[in-house]
Amino acid sequence: MHVHTSNGIEKVDFNKILEKLTRFSQGLSKLVDPDLVAQKTIQNMVDNISTKELDELSARISANLVSKHPDYGVLGARILMSRLHRQLDIPRRTFSQNIDIIYNNKINGIKSKRISQDVYDFIQRNAQALESIINYASDFEDYDYIALSGFMKRGLEQINGEMAEAPSQMFLRIAIGLNIYQPRSQGFLDEFSNFAGFKPEFSRLKNMTDQQRLENIKDYYQLLVTRSISVPGPIILHAGSEHNQMSSCYLQYCGDSLTSDTYSIDGKVGGIMKAMTQLAAEAKGGGGVAIAISDIRANGSAIRSTNGKSNGALPFMKMFDATIGSVNQSGKRAGTCAVYMEPWHGDILEFLDAADHFTIEEKRCKNLFYGLYANDVFFNRLVSDKASAKWTLFDPAVVANYLEKPLSDYYGDEFKEKYEYLESLGIGKTLPLMEIWSRVLKLFQITGNPYILNKDAINLKSNQQNIGTVKSSNLCTEITLASSESETGVCVLTSMCISRYVDKTKPDGVDYDKLIMAARLVTRHLNSVIDLQYYPTPETRNSCLASRAIGVGLQGLADLYAILRLEFDEQKARDINKRVYECIYFGCMWESMELAKIEGTYHYFQGSPVSKGILQYDMWGINQGELFLSSEGSDLESLKGFNGNPWDELKKQIAIFGIRNSEVTALAPTASSSIRMQNNEMHEPFTRMVYVRQYIGGSVQVINKYLVDELVEIGLWNEEMFEKIVYLDGSIQAIEQIPLSIRSRYKNVYETDWKALIDMMADRSPFISQSSSFNHYTTYEEAGPTAFTQKLIYSWKKGLKTLSYYMHTEVSSGAKKELGMRKTVKADPVESTSYSKENSPFIQAIKAQGNMEVKIGNGDQYLDENGEICEFCSS
Repeated sequence: MHVHTSNGIEKVDFNKILEKLTRFSQGLSKLVDPDLVAQKTIQNMVDNISTKELDELSARISANLVSKHPDYGVLGARILMSRLHRQLDIPRRTFSQNIDIIYNNKINGIKSKRISQDVYDFIQRNAQALESIINYASDFEDYDYIALSGFMKRGLEQINGEMAEAPSQMFLRIAIGLNIYQPRSQGFLDEFSNFAGFKPEFSRLKNMTDQQRLENIKDYYQLLVTRSISVPGPIILHAGSEHNQMSSCYLQYCGDSLTSDTYSIDGKVGGIMKAMTQLAAEAKGGGGVAIAISDIRANGSAIRSTNGKSNGALPFMKMFDATIGSVNQSGKRAGTCAVYMEPWHGDILEFLDAADHFTIEEKRCKNLFYGLYANDVFFNRLVSDKASAKWTLFDPAVVANYLEKPLSDYYGDEFKEKYEYLESLGIGKTLPLMEIWSRVLKLFQITGNPYILNKDAINLKSNQQNIGTVKSSNLCTEITLASSESETGVCVLTSMCISRYVDKTKPDGVDYDKLIMAARLVTRHLNSVIDLQYYPTPETRNSCLASRAIGVGLQGLADLYAILRLEFDEQKARDINKRVYECIYFGCMWESMELAKIEGTYHYFQGSPVSKGILQYDMWGINQGELFLSSEGSDLESLKGFNGNPWDELKKQIAIFGIRNSEVTALAPTASSSIRMQNNEMHEPFTRMVYVRQYIGGSVQVINKYLVDELVEIGLWNEEMFEKIVYLDGSIQAIEQIPLSIRSRYKNVYETDWKALIDMMADRSPFISQSSSFNHYTTYEEAGPTAFTQKLIYSWKKGLKTLSYYMHTEVSSGAKKELGMRKTVKADPVESTSYSKENSPFIQAIKAQGNMEVKIGNGDQYLDENGEICEFCSS
């Protein structure tokens, strides 16, 4: 057998391959056998293979051995990373020299816009200083094959299909891109000034010296390269470029006019056609778009100008559906769009039917995602009246004759008053509420949609109450911003990788000082994104520069608990759950106040709840004296500058200086970014201990590395144990060999008490100024209308804003089908911890609630529980 090398064709040397693999295996588990990988490489290679192909073969073979130990995945990544470093001639080719190649790259004969002139000039001017910052060794520290493949699929810059940067270089590019001021055109400034009445100031970014920029870059780069934070796709792709659209989420409003009443005079498109144009412009740069359509008139509504009748919202939904199906985001993937409708709308049944995969094609919108923007009146009737509940649908065009504002503008007690007034007029169509709810439950079984949100909870706990009514959420249900004809809600995202903040010398194992200071640094840089980025529409520019909303979230909560060896829902874990989110919120608000000292408050600050001393936890009725930072955490090193209660002192400072950002925290789903960062998604328990994960990079086999480490410690990890876990669909609860304490720590998401997960969501919500992508998980046996309804009602009673992002139903035989059984393995007898229809804690909890008849059904399953929707909210 021969191999193509830089020196020509050579005979394959087994010892050379083994020597390299042995070197890369240093520091990994003793269960990693480089000799085995070398043998399999020789067995599978073809004659005259290139060295690049040989490395890729070894990496794939190693990655396929993760069932023996997850560190095989790390070995595979090191092989690929070594090849990448050789290709990029690291470290002989410096960072600045590599940027020069990317900067001068031509696409179809035209120079790429991947690196802006201002960024390029800064890099070349500070080449030596930047070379002292970059950490090439970090590329070999703890990436596994899945994470590195994720970056290669989406993140690392490519030229002609070849990787053009390593992760260490990519992170430095991002850090630089968020610290270099790029002048705005006079036209940009004038147009915004005409809208807002003021010109935006960029003094902080504009007036920094190179030395100050380098200090900021170094600090932020350290968070990125250690993967202490995760930034979303738009920032990874566009930071430092000329076309730097870095926002993740857009919340559009769609009015009832087709083109605007003045279009025939001034030629300015408005209304529905404007919304469609905005959708295309926002989606093409990489953002996820949501459109509030509750103000579009209903089917059959009279059209006064023509004496005709409207066809309602569905035809326009079909237009949005076709538009988003045609848009290619950044040349990387199809566009994504969600539509939101309130349940009182006359077309609500057609709206829900459009999401049904089994509806007729003329009614189906297959490229859209659907959000039911419900309210307290709806749920109060569902709970109190149950099957006899009545509900009334209205045509927004008819409602306009009886109310001062659209019905969509009202929330809380005011909505209840107006809604019941309209009912008393007899101008709507009354039907059983269950006619709507049964469609929702059917869709849960088929698709996991629609998203369910509580409009009242969102608006009553919003810091944008003085800006306008929040009429929808975003594509992933965590962003809640006001929008209108002139302003499209915009949010930029980042998530804290909480597993990187472990310090077992601390009282409960978490370094809260580090977390607070990291949240401050993240807030500063997301605030810079607002000033630096490209805006696809005037409406996104208007909202972003006037409201300056950001969304800092978290991923890897299950990883944190696994490292600390805590059960997911034990009391200590619940305490940490509240503390980490409180510290993130405090750090974000602290830095936003410090930014306001320099640059002033955001435009709409006066009149906001925060301007009146009301923070998010106040809106939840939380006693400030009981907060972690008011008591146990008040002596943290990072808070030494505060006299007394840190929250009291921060409120006093905010009263003087204000804050720079209207919203600061939001919990995005982190679907793809968690894979790249090697964390479990956001705040959820592990899906299974072994499963196949579908994501933008393809299909990957996931094994819980923390469980493996614990089983290795007690001598229980081997091929037979792996096969047993696969046989049991990724669960370890029925394996008696494993100590009960370990089994309790590694319950999967379907085995964890669903009420505890909702309780923990409610515990963290007082520190989430926007909302959260919050999923529900139902076992295959228990899936059905009652189980779905119980989860949503309990979430509503706990005051959550997002009641359901996805309703996931466990597949009947997931792990066995996904991974394939190589041999039959007999599992141990199932203990009392196993779940059945009759004795499960889930069913007992429903019975204990006592407000609804219990019916156990086996509903259909369509959506895989690992399905991914939004890469761009994956912070």
